Amino acid sequence: GKIIVPELTPGTYYAQEVTSTDPYWVSDTETKTVKVEAGKTATVTFKNTHYGDLRVKKNAINGSPAGWKFEIYDSNGSLVETITTGSDGYAYSKKLLPGKYTVKEIHDKDDTYWTYDAEVQKQTQVTAGNQSEVVFTNEQFGLLEFRKTTNTQNHLAGWTFRVTDKDGKLVGEYTTDHSGYACTGKLKPGRYYVQEVGKDDPYWICDVENYPIDVTAGKTVGHSATNIELGKGTFHKTTNTGANLDGWEITVYEDSACNKPISVITTDAKGYGELFLEPGTYYARETGDTKGRFEDEYWEIDTRVQEFKIEPHKDTAVTFTNTHYGKGKVIKTLDTDGSLEGWQFKITDTSGNEIEGSPFTS
Repeated sequence: GKIIVPELTPGTYYAQEVTSTDPYWVSDTETKTVKVEAGKTATVTFKNTHYGDLRVKKNAINGSPAGWKFEIYDSNGSLVETITTGSDGYAYSKKLLPGKYTVKEIHDKDDTYWTYDAEVQKQTQVTAGNQSEVVFTNEQFGLLEFRKTTNTQNHLAGWTFRVTDKDGKLVGEYTTDHSGYACTGKLKPGRYYVQEVGKDDPYWICDVENYPIDVTAGKTVGHSATNIELGKGTFHKTTNTGANLDGWEITVYEDSACNKPISVITTDAKGYGELFLEPGTYYARETGDTKGRFEDEYWEIDTRVQEFKIEPHKDTAVTFTNTHYGKGKVIKTLDTDGSLEGWQFKITDTSGNEIEGSPFTS
């Protein structure tokens, strides 16, 4: 590391080091005065420093590698500097003296979508004339949220949505809170399928279709589903005899004029039929039967139009009563000649009460 310049005439000289082109060397660039005396050797010293540096590589899966910040600490725990990645995902330190350093990532991104490298800080050894590299890998996800509504705006909690991936593998099941909201955890970008888990309750119509949903990194995609809460109309046919209860047809309408039919209910052997309906006001009347009794003169049909109200998760009863008649025939005979016309007969019931129309005349 010595240079000797011989045969200098005594006097004052100036020495300056020519800067090295090696970026890791920092030269002593001071211009130094040297006084040369006869018979003596004048000495001048230049001290250079050999540095290293480091770079941080950011792997940003499903996102931009730019703008990530890192703090560099020396072996004493003192902050050396803060560096930020560029569009290429690299951040570069200044020149560093050889030694051990710690690189710490600053968690200033929205962790709603991002997960950070499992190692918050990493150590590296900087050597003279070399560049050390530290790699951090972060990943960006998307979210899928659910909004449950009902026609009655009640019972929003407790609905479960099942999420599967494109291969049909279960990702998870998510249940709504009191406001009807639920949300997945972080999901990798891609296609998923959402299906509501229906309830074994006839008073609900659930949307159980399997919907495809595309999840995008850095975004929340929403899925909404509306379920219909019903009430039940129970229709009962009675007769004066307690028989002939089946086969009667009762039509339910939207309007009192009975111009907008909804459904026809046919009574069973016990005289019952039922229909689940959305809450509201409806109208019902008898409109026929399967056995031709509407055209039978022995039957008197209940011709009323009955208004009834359906409430959520409640049963409303509507009753129609038909009367089945018979006929009594009185035959007048004479033992002698004479007219059979004009004879009167009084008819009473079992209580002795004269029935309507009595007396009857032959």
